[in-house]
Amino acid sequence: MPLLAALILLFAAATGLDWAWLTSQLPRPPLPSSPPSPSQALAVLVGRSAEIAAEPQLSARERNRLALRESAGTLLYWLQGRM
Repeated sequence: MPLLAALILLFAAATGLDWAWLTSQLPRPPLPSSPPSPSQALAVLVGRSAEIAAEPQLSARERNRLALRESAGTLLYWLQGRM
């Protein structure tokens, strides 16, 4: 590619052609396209899927621990000024 551009530039200089002709003769690189999102790439590999909600069966002790953990996280966010 650089060699081709140099040859065209030398030819244009020798024949006195203008910049518009020169730029019309140079090959243009393809426009960059955005890469697919991760969900689009996964859909191509795996196929379409639907999201479903899952609610695990927890004991009373586990539910209590989860509620305490959520409350502690909320309090921590509030203390840090992130809410």
